[in-house]
Amino acid sequence: MLTMTSDFARLWALGYTSLVPIVPPDADVSEHSSLFKRVGTRQDSRGKSPGVQGRDGKWRGFDWLPHVADEQDLTRWDAMGAGVGIKTGKGLIAIDADTMREDLAEIVRDAVDVLVDLGGHTSSQRLGVFAMGAAPVQATYLGYPHSTGLAFMDWLIGDQTVSPAEHAHLFSEGIAQLPGCVFCWAPVDDYPLPAARPANSPPVFGSFNNSIKIGPRTVALWSRVLQAVPDSQLLLKAPALKDASVQRAFVEMFQAQGIAPQRLLLRGPGGLAQMMQEYGDIDIALDPAPYNGGTTSLQALWMGLPLVTLQGSNFAGRMGASFMRALGRPEWVARDADGYVAIASKLAESCAALRAGRAELRRQMHASPLCDIRAHTRQLEALFDKMWQLHCAGDTTRLIKPPAPESAPRKSPGRPG
Repeated sequence: MLTMTSDFARLWALGYTSLVPIVPPDADVSEHSSLFKRVGTRQDSRGKSPGVQGRDGKWRGFDWLPHVADEQDLTRWDAMGAGVGIKTGKGLIAIDADTMREDLAEIVRDAVDVLVDLGGHTSSQRLGVFAMGAAPVQATYLGYPHSTGLAFMDWLIGDQTVSPAEHAHLFSEGIAQLPGCVFCWAPVDDYPLPAARPANSPPVFGSFNNSIKIGPRTVALWSRVLQAVPDSQLLLKAPALKDASVQRAFVEMFQAQGIAPQRLLLRGPGGLAQMMQEYGDIDIALDPAPYNGGTTSLQALWMGLPLVTLQGSNFAGRMGASFMRALGRPEWVARDADGYVAIASKLAESCAALRAGRAELRRQMHASPLCDIRAHTRQLEALFDKMWQLHCAGDTTRLIKPPAPESAPRKSPGRPG
């Protein structure tokens, strides 16, 4: 067990809580003390792979942020705790966040210096553990795109676009800014680029975002895009669109904006591999507003699509702008609706070049900070170091800025797989 001392020089412990389902009331939670696990990498017959080690010393498979876990510097931190559940004869099950939070908080309190929330105000969150002051330093990261609004959360991890210093009044937490982008992405499988659409086919705009993000404001904005490019179509794909009544509702919303039904291509859900190939039916991805796409936007970019985004006034509305700046494509970021329509229209004029340039856009993304897992992990570690250093010094600083960029260019990661 670690002794909690204000000694920045010592090896400190890092903990995470993750999103998990709530277990049935009759679940066996007798092994809840194994909730705290050492996390890192192990060497096995398959090579180096992320895993969790229980208090019994046994390693088990681990799939939470595997790329970051694989890159974690084990010389600089002692342990990561993951509130992922317990091992039973039926496999890994989660522990109810309410009934077990005192036990989990006690386990974390004994072993973790910096505790990181990955859920925020989403289902099966573990904010109750943070409310009990489980760790000396507590931060929220990645899973909830805004402030938690909670006094016991010390830091929100963001970047200079999604959480600029001038937005400090929107956050109850201090702002810890990563260089570049708060998000870092890697494909979970090998997704080949689809065949290019015929050179003479009309432009197709598209979005695979959840339909809840496509509200009246977004419908009006995208209708303006379709009106500015008269021969274009809009392809929407979302789980809710399997329902005929939802399709009718979208048709009616666009009709109210002067868009004929035949200009809409509406598709329901499918498997991930199938969905990635369906990006081949789109030329230009459109980001919804005021709540931008997240993983969906990164998937579209990886499949070679330019993304038009409208920079908003809060974290959720500035994610697209953060992606584009990290990618090196700030020209795809609009400041207002007129700019959004202008960017989309200009891209539509170059559809043939866009179709031929998918592989180049993927290479650009692969070489950008958006896909540099190792650099992103080092930057996270530097933030955790700084948080712990400030805590040990009793410093009440509320803003951690990224360091000045290095003068030497980043080493090219090579061709994407």
